[in-house]
Amino acid sequence: MWREVIRPATLDEALGALATHGAAARIVAGGTDVLVELQRGVKPTATLIDVSALRELKYVRRSGDSVALGGLATHNDVLAAPFARDAMLPLAQACIEVGAPQIRTRGTVAGNLVTASPANDTIAPLIALGAELVLVSRSGERTLRLEDFYTGFRTTQLRADELVREIRFRALNASRRGIFLKLGLRRAQAISVIDIALVVRCDAGGVVGDARIALGCLAPTVVRATSAERVSSLIKGFSKSAVRPTRFDGGRITPPIDVALMTQAVPIPRLIAENRRARFEYFIEERYEAGLVLQGWEVKAMRAGRAQLAEAYVYLRAGEAFLIGAHLSPLRSTSTHVTADPVRTRKLLLKRSELQSLIGSV
Repeated sequence: MWREVIRPATLDEALGALATHGAAARIVAGGTDVLVELQRGVKPTATLIDVSALRELKYVRRSGDSVALGGLATHNDVLAAPFARDAMLPLAQACIEVGAPQIRTRGTVAGNLVTASPANDTIAPLIALGAELVLVSRSGERTLRLEDFYTGFRTTQLRADELVREIRFRALNASRRGIFLKLGLRRAQAISVIDIALVVRCDAGGVVGDARIALGCLAPTVVRATSAERVSSLIKGFSKSAVRPTRFDGGRITPPIDVALMTQAVPIPRLIAENRRARFEYFIEERYEAGLVLQGWEVKAMRAGRAQLAEAYVYLRAGEAFLIGAHLSPLRSTSTHVTADPVRTRKLLLKRSELQSLIGSV
């Protein structure tokens, strides 16, 4: 747990503290993600830099066709903006899905982005909106597209001496509209099973000129549905009589399907089921038994029941299967010569025939 809290009063003081402590410190603003991670032993630190007093970073502004969120803008700040519905509807829809009112009041949008979980609600809509980040340090500022910000599961290009000063994107208007949709296991306060954000530009006749589609919880990072975007110009208007439904499958667009099929109940596969044997096997759709490649401290953590699978899913790459997002909390007795990474990617051990049958079905 931390031993020191630094509370700068200005942005310059905050950047000075970051330059001094670097990777040995962590920034805390709302604390809704950082404190949970520290409690779980993720990215432990002895020093916290509390930037919550930097009022210069707490704003939601619109200037012409541009919207800017300060690094300390909370989810409720977005919802309270008078232009939330007209200029940034997908982001507003995502912000209302984040936690409870208390979390939305404390948690910042920038913090949600920096945590970098593919299940975080605000990432997909901001990618669909074409957002960019302004990152600042003592050495200056740099601007980065949000979709280029992520390098892997819960990893980003944010340097140890930087913080997010601003989030920028083009405002929606009469010809450029968007929406955010989320599937969770509860009606509220639920982690996404899958989410999608869509922003389209239409001409006066309702013909789609271009589209940006972002998908959450499908990969180690939020991804763009580029194949679907490329065929967006084929969609004529939005009426039921004009739009023929298509099925998105692993980056490919299949021929239109019958509307009657869409009304049938489709079971949602459970990628990771509970550990029924209380040992170290997990089940994919309750059909495949898979071993896990574990380090010694992870075996001890599993035996102690310190495995959390709320955000875990299976990722298939180059003919192999990996467990992404499973969190194993190290015990206090873990050997000091091993660097314990609670959220590292772990390889699943499956037979070749099982792997082949999984590819395309997960």
